[in-house]
Amino acid sequence: MASTISTTQKKDNEKDFLRFMAKLIFIWLSWKLIIFVLGIESKPIDTRLFPALSRQWENLNNEVRWIILDGSEIVLNKMGYATNNNGYILNIENEIGIGMGNYCIGFQLMYYFIMLVIIARFNWWRTILYSVAGVFITIFINVFRVAGLCWLVVYKPEYMAISHDYIFNAVVLGVLMVFYYFLVRKNTN
Repeated sequence: MASTISTTQKKDNEKDFLRFMAKLIFIWLSWKLIIFVLGIESKPIDTRLFPALSRQWENLNNEVRWIILDGSEIVLNKMGYATNNNGYILNIENEIGIGMGNYCIGFQLMYYFIMLVIIARFNWWRTILYSVAGVFITIFINVFRVAGLCWLVVYKPEYMAISHDYIFNAVVLGVLMVFYYFLVRKNTN
């Protein structure tokens, strides 16, 4: 009888894993659909599927970009650096800067995190609270990421590409996944 329970439990675990993987694929595909509908920033707004909606999307991107760049500028100023910020490019004064496009803001990561919170089956108020917390964590870490990239482009430019493409992205993702792990673990205990 013990082996039957073990086999049944194993099959249930496999089904749960497959359901979870299917949900992850759905989340990924749903983001692709959202971007298809909203359009990518390199495509003129008037040529997108829904220009009015795309304008709102671009406005949201601009607002969040300003928040991140302003926060990064404050961090660099507190470190003693004079900066220039035009809403797209932040630089340490008299030095080359970094440009921030829509894909650097972190909306995709925020979306994935919120969807993971939704599929974790928290009650409604925890789902909202944890989703908002995930958005704020992403923006907060992004502020330090951009400040760090500005510093690197001046003092250690040879590390810029690997830091932008891998190290800082791994840090942001890692922090969110650790946060998610503790949320889910707390919910199951």
